[in-house]
Formats: sequence, structure tokens, C-alpha cells
Amino acid sequence: MSTSPPNKEQRIIYQVSMYSSLVASKTGPGLEAQLYALILDALKNDEHHIGHWSIAWGPVVVQHPEDSYAINSMYVAEHKSLLGAKTYVVGIAGTNPSSLFDWLVEDALVSVQIPWVYALLSAPDAKISLGTGIGLAILQNAKPGSGIPGAGTTLLEFLKGIEWKLGTSVVVSGHSLGGALSPTVALWLHDVRILWDAFHLVKLSTMPTAGPTAGNSHFASYSDRELSIARFANAIDVVPHAWQASDLAKIPTLYVPHIEPDTLIEDLVAFGEKISAGGDYTQLVRDTGWFPFDVNKSLIHHRPAFINFFAQLAWQHTVAYMRYFGAVSPHLEAWAEEFQAAAMAAAPAVAAGLAAGAAAQAGTKLVAGEPVVIPSGSDPRAKEVAARVVEELRRHATPEQQQIAIPIDPQAVVDASSGATQS
Repeated sequence: MSTSPPNKEQRIIYQVSMYSSLVASKTGPGLEAQLYALILDALKNDEHHIGHWSIAWGPVVVQHPEDSYAINSMYVAEHKSLLGAKTYVVGIAGTNPSSLFDWLVEDALVSVQIPWVYALLSAPDAKISLGTGIGLAILQNAKPGSGIPGAGTTLLEFLKGIEWKLGTSVVVSGHSLGGALSPTVALWLHDVRILWDAFHLVKLSTMPTAGPTAGNSHFASYSDRELSIARFANAIDVVPHAWQASDLAKIPTLYVPHIEPDTLIEDLVAFGEKISAGGDYTQLVRDTGWFPFDVNKSLIHHRPAFINFFAQLAWQHTVAYMRYFGAVSPHLEAWAEEFQAAAMAAAPAVAAGLAAGAAAQAGTKLVAGEPVVIPSGSDPRAKEVAARVVEELRRHATPEQQQIAIPIDPQAVVDASSGATQS
């Protein structure tokens, strides 16, 4: 099933949220200040297309180490209508094509799942991938630095400080990795709404684009039931075909007959099926949200099929969405060009990392305030990391949620690759 074409509001939300990714492929200790300046410039220069927006909080750019590529970025934009109603867009950046941490951990660490700790009574079987859990914990703890709006405050603390009025909208949106994290952040905000919107004055929704799955069918069903979701995914974009089994199986033939199936692509898909098997991964709103797009034949040259495939993947994951949403922005055009170049450059390392199950080589990240080597799902340390992530997520729950016992021991997490519980 396909989705309806985006309306004017959705086109604007897409463009505004996409600015969160403008420092992808850049390095240095000053990325947060760079992103702040870039977003300000984009909001000003693109105002005739998107209306008048301002930065209400952020951006925050998470790096580890501090001179490396951005791992995650997020900001909140604010728009006030002529009638006084406000719309806030929480924009969450997508996969940084130059960051192996993004590719191998937040995107692909799916062989281990953890419980959705914010709905243990109403959705006890809902689980998310460990990679998504790590990404969510990072965003929950992120605080803008000095000189940035909301400096020193988390997203939740910022939301707590707003005097909400009836008619206000908060839309959480993101692309790619942000397409998995944005509905997850939105569901967390929904489940802890008592902490920031006790009188339910805010219309909370999410608009993920190009997102892989975040969790299992119980998590998807719970999200579908509780959230207002407008999902958009290019039917020939590889990324949103992960990690639902029926979608993964389509990847090798997405560009047939223009690009024939390739052995390396088939092997990578087989590996993807192996690490996600037993995880019951399910897209939000099931099979809706797909929109049709054409293969870009101008990118097909006399070179290995894998290179043609990856070039097509990068274009379908970036430019195709900009055209579908009618985004007009020099900043986003530059981002798309940089993404495609970086993705092509990173392709060999990503392929090798996935084929080797080398998530452990992606580096370390602060989990519960301590540096932790992020392991692959088959690594015995995955259980320890999963337990720490669960406890970190619980710190951002309501007091009532924190008192509810987790139905499984966090030291005995589900290994999706085998469908069994590890002890």
C-alpha cells in the first residue's frame, strides 16, 4: 500500500527537520556551533518556502571523541501562526554516512533486543533493538553547549519549561536513522507525558521518513495505537527495507532490470536476515507509507554492480525524498551531495563491517555515564551493555514506571539471531 502525497505542512516539516543533518560528514570540536549557524542560515534563506521559523532549543551535536564525526544531532524549531498557535518540530538527524558508529551500532545492532521500559504494563512484549535503545539514551541525555539555545538542558527539561496552550503541536521528525529514532522519541514523550504536558494540551505526532524498523511487532502495534504517525518511505530506498524480513528479501531486486542482483548485495542481505532473524522486526503502520519512485538511470555505468547499486541507494535515500517533498534548499542540496560522496567512500568499510559482524569495532560510547565498548550481538558483553542501556532508559521514565518490575531480567536479553533468551 502507498501513502498519500505529503501535504503542505508535511513538506515544511520534512525540510525543517532535515536541517538537523547539515553537519554530517564534517569533523572538528566545533560542530555544534557550525550546525547552529547553518540552521539559522537555512531558516532565513528558505523562509519563502517554509515560512518563518526560529530555533527554540539546540542544536545539540553528540560526538565521541569530540573531534570526530557527529554521531547524533537534534534541535527544536518553533513556528507561530497568525492565530497564535505554535508548532514545534523536533528534528533528529539521520545516519551520518561517515560514522561507522551510526552504521554498525545505532542502525545495525539488531541482534539483541531490550524491553520498551515505558509501557511494561500496557505493552509488556514490546521490544526495541539495542541499537535503537542506545540512540534513544544518547538523545535523552544530550544537552546543547554554551551559547546555544537551551544550553545545559535536555529535550525533556526544555519541554517541561514551556507553558503549553491548547492547540500547540509538537511533531518529532527525522530521516534515515532519524526515521527510526524520531517515532521512538515521540513514543517516549507520549509515555512520560505527565512529566511535561500533564493536561494533554499538546497535539503530539511523529513524521518519520526513510526509517528502518525500531522494534518488534508488539512495539510497532503499540506505537500505531498510541501515536499519530505519518510515515514516508521510498519504495526503492534500501534503508527502510531493514529490518522487517519481508522487506529485506526485496532488496537484491529493487533496481531490476536496470541493476541485476549482485552476489555481494545478496550476501549482505543474507547477513542482515541472519542478525535480525527471530526479532520479529516490524515497520510502523505495517505496509503503508511507501511511495513509488523511478530508478535514476544516469547513475548506472560500466562498473561493478555493487558500486552501481550503492550509488543508486545513496541517491534514492537523499535526492529522491527532496524531490518527493518538493524541498528547495541550497543547504539540503549540499547535504545530499556530501551524503552520496561519503556513502560511496564508506561503502567498502560498511560492507566489511556488516559482513564481519564488527559492531564492536565501531568504538565506545558513554552509557550510564561510563565509556563502554559497543559489542556485536554475538559478543557476551552485549548482555551487560543491554542491561546498562535498560537502566539508563529507566532513568527517563516517570516515578510510577520506574517502580514497575521489568518482566525479564535485563541480564537475560533476547538474542534475536537465535530467537532465544540468553542467560
